[in-house]
Amino acid sequence: MDRPQSADPQFLDPNVLATLAEIGGKEDPDFLHRLIKRFLNETPPRLATLREAVHGVDTKTVQRTSHKLTGSCGHIGANRMAALSIELEAFRQYSPINPTLKVLHQLETEFDLVRTALLAQKEMGMTQNTSFKPG
Repeated sequence: MDRPQSADPQFLDPNVLATLAEIGGKEDPDFLHRLIKRFLNETPPRLATLREAVHGVDTKTVQRTSHKLTGSCGHIGANRMAALSIELEAFRQYSPINPTLKVLHQLETEFDLVRTALLAQKEMGMTQNTSFKPG
């Protein structure tokens, strides 16, 4: 059987995806698929909440939502997204003149790239009953 292509390491850490595929193994071959689906379903509302909170200067919501996003990005191997989420979480005061809006825009752009990479992996059969191998 052909080996699935690796994830684009620019957007996703292929070692994280390989580990997740191993965790599911033969006993739960859809494990990685479910994680990807959950990430793709939960992230857009979180980004919308962040955008609303940044514009509304709601520091608590920005920090809480950024923290949740950091965790989910790390779990799926979207390391640049996780780093941007950490950066956003660190801002203590939000206004249009600080870098918060720029970081939020970068985070949204990075999600578009990660989503495309995850969907491409799914189409290549990475989440089928095969084990994922990086590179």
